[in-house]
Amino acid sequence: MEAYMDIENLFIMAQNGTLPKDFNQWNLAGGDVSDTVAHIAARYGHLSKDFKDWSLTNENGWTVAHEAAWWGNLSKDFSLWNICTTRTRVGWSVAHAAALNGKLPKGFHKSHPDVWKMKDKYDESVEYLALENGYVMSE
Repeated sequence: MEAYMDIENLFIMAQNGTLPKDFNQWNLAGGDVSDTVAHIAARYGHLSKDFKDWSLTNENGWTVAHEAAWWGNLSKDFSLWNICTTRTRVGWSVAHAAALNGKLPKGFHKSHPDVWKMKDKYDESVEYLALENGYVMSE
């Protein structure tokens, strides 16, 4: 890794969307946070268009997909809404994360009816969490 690529600088670049176009070390982590470079980029909507490692987890078992969903940085065309956590809130899907934070894309209930009804280990469906958190079913 070049000198300008220490982990703190990588986190700043991921946050600002200024990672090199050919960057591919998404799993790098360090410092005081358990997140990877991919988690930081997902949080701020700066993952590369060809990013594919959505199941990459941080120390808490939170995937990159969960991070992007929590902050509203996934489109309804995203196909992996049913990826589940393995440590924190075991069995919680990406859609559950978006629903709880009021970040499901408009029309989600129509484009993903199977995931819409999906329940976590606490017996809470994506539908329940979404409606409790302001989701509007007008579309």
